[in-house]
Amino acid sequence: PELKAQSVDLTISSPPILEKYFAKYVDVFGVPIYATSDVPDDKVLHAANVLAQYLDNDADGIPDNPLVVEKLKITNSAVPMFLNGWENDNSELWDDYDSELDLNCWTVLMGDETDVWFDNYRYDPSSTRFDFALEEILHVITQCGYAEAYPEIFGEHKDSLIAEYMDNARGGFYEWVPTKYLTTAWYSYHDNSCYYNCMITEYFYWSLTSILGAQDNRDPDHIQEWRLNTAEKVMETDPDIY
Repeated sequence: PELKAQSVDLTISSPPILEKYFAKYVDVFGVPIYATSDVPDDKVLHAANVLAQYLDNDADGIPDNPLVVEKLKITNSAVPMFLNGWENDNSELWDDYDSELDLNCWTVLMGDETDVWFDNYRYDPSSTRFDFALEEILHVITQCGYAEAYPEIFGEHKDSLIAEYMDNARGGFYEWVPTKYLTTAWYSYHDNSCYYNCMITEYFYWSLTSILGAQDNRDPDHIQEWRLNTAEKVMETDPDIY
């Protein structure tokens, strides 16, 4: 199956490597998407389309930021897709992780959270449904692309510029998730498994997708975690990240 995402041809083929774990493969500017046989083709192509549009938003067939794409390649970045959490948890991929594979820059996307409801793969801002491909694919781009290309600005560590902005959004520096955030904080992530670098990843995601309009109709879903769900709110309350 083929899908033309703007000016990039996306084709599902057999993976050149990792056939033990995956049956489907799409190359997006050298960044691979791998999927198991159970993940429907339309969801694999949809994920590839999202990745392509993040990397080539002006649709000229050339990545907007070649340095970021180069860093994604150097760090072995990829988006593995499993049908659901059960298939992910039971994949032999994770059994082989320590001994054979470098998966530090892999962000898992589940088929059952990839919501192919786009009209001709265009975002419908009136819908209250959410497609988590917009989140998980962005994570790998920011974690292993932008953070590596511009460590002083987007680095996932305390001394970067985005860390400074995040600390301001959280009401102070917290190396670990605090027991309670200040009432003035507009970013209050509570997952104890998400350490400081992870908190930066999530802050980047919430900020950018809110500016792009993807969070407009999700306010009731995440009011406890992120309060600035529109571009106007980000611009007014967090002008630095805007």
